[in-house]
Order: sequence, then C-alpha cells, then structure tokens
Amino acid sequence: MKRSLKAAVIAAVFASCAAAAHAETFDFSYTFADGLAVSGSLDGTLNGNLISNISNVTVDFAGTSFTGTLFSGTADNANGVYNFGANAAVVSTDATLNNFVFSDGNDPALNSSTTAFIFNSPASLVEAFNTNVVLNSADIDMPASGTWDIHPVPVPAALPLLLSGMGLLAAARRRRQAQVA
Repeated sequence: MKRSLKAAVIAAVFASCAAAAHAETFDFSYTFADGLAVSGSLDGTLNGNLISNISNVTVDFAGTSFTGTLFSGTADNANGVYNFGANAAVVSTDATLNNFVFSDGNDPALNSSTTAFIFNSPASLVEAFNTNVVLNSADIDMPASGTWDIHPVPVPAALPLLLSGMGLLAAARRRRQAQVA
C-alpha cells in the first residue's frame, strides 16, 4: 500500500510539473490594412483573457526585428503620456482590451526610436494601432481595418509526462511482483 501511495504522490508531482510547463510564452501579430505586419512574442501569465507579468518581449515590423531592450507600458491618453513599469502593459486575447506599448525607451513622452503599440483611446472609443521604426517604416490603423492575433506557444511537456508514465509502470510492475511472491 505504501508503494502505491508513493507512486500516486510521484505521479501527482510530475503531473503538476507538466501543468506548470504549459505555455507562458505567447506569439502575437497585428496585420495592417496595407498588408504590413507587426509580430513578436512575450512571456506572461494568462488570467481569463488578460496576460499579466509581461517580460521577454520581442517585436518584428515588416520583417525587421527591433533590437535592444524593449520596455513595456500603457498609453495614458488623458495626459498624452505613456506609463512604464511592472505590470503596466495590458495585453489581451481580446483586441479591444489591449493597452500596451513596447518601446526601446521608457520615458513618459515616448522619445524613442523603436515603438510598437496598441491602445484604447477613451476620446474616440476605438483602438489605434501604430508602429514606428528608425527604418522609416510606420503604419497606423484602426482595429476594424486589421487583424489582431495572440496565442500561447506550447512548451514541450513530454519529459514530465514520460517520467510520470515510467513511474506508474514501475509501480505497477513492483505491485505485480509483490503479488506473485
């Protein structure tokens, strides 16, 4: 009985490891009406349709990757500034809830050379999309004109599942051997 209990505990530990290994990396993209696209990835925690604890942001616009550290924040349209800091960015699977800025500068006036942002404008009650790169490439859209997509990137959970399966097989084998003896 003790061995069965141990096997169950080990299986539960490995199952929780497998659950913890579920995707926390997300790929995102927005395709502008003219066909240009901003895309990238970020790490975060999905709660409902909101992603929090955003880190490790990468952004690519029209096939060119932004280089250097990217800061994340939100647009404060009432004051015409951007707020940066821990958990400031709001990224969502629902495009109408997005309010994020990814930039190579984190000053409130957004004096930066590389920026991608999607935010809700309280004044117009619509979402505006914009990306601006030193490459003289820029685009602006309203959400009805383009397409927003974000989805989790599956992280291989095969190893924890394999180990838990092997543990259960070993426990079953020991049990059979104990019954035979």
